[in-house]
Amino acid sequence: MLPPAQALAVVDASISSVQGGSQALPELSARAASQRARRGRVHLRWLWEFADGAAESPTESVSRAVIEWAGFPRPVLQRTFRYEGHRDRVDFHFPESDAIGEVDGWEKYALADPAAAAQRLADEKRREDRLRRYGHPFARWDLAEAWRVDPLVRALRAAGIRRPYAPHFTFLATLSSYSPRTVRASR
Repeated sequence: MLPPAQALAVVDASISSVQGGSQALPELSARAASQRARRGRVHLRWLWEFADGAAESPTESVSRAVIEWAGFPRPVLQRTFRYEGHRDRVDFHFPESDAIGEVDGWEKYALADPAAAAQRLADEKRREDRLRRYGHPFARWDLAEAWRVDPLVRALRAAGIRRPYAPHFTFLATLSSYSPRTVRASR
């Protein structure tokens, strides 16, 4: 059985048309109903409640799991903002604070074509500046920071995102064997 964060990434990908998924959540849920182990049923129930076909990458899925397990409110995925004639879509929007979260996949800045990479970086900087001008605090992290938990928690808190719920230490502990550091419960 996969650890919960990876299982979420698999389920999200299987129901996300953007990621090439073609499954329907009820179909997957019905297949899993035959799970005999109680622990497995508990994890599967969490997966079905939390799976979201709007996730566009495994990195977003893992980040979303860590965000919830760390005690933050559930973000809106792939929200589009329209400012200054542009349509800017963000990975995560936290309506309570109007903050934006972006998980970086660095491959889009690959140096195979340095001119294209420089243009993408400049476009991304302009997009972020535009969103900040309209009052959106910004948090950025990458997958390694999500696995370590604390850097992601610090990024969200620095963007003014409140942490209204107690962390789910049982779920957070499932990340420790994949992390270069021990999971800490930073507040």
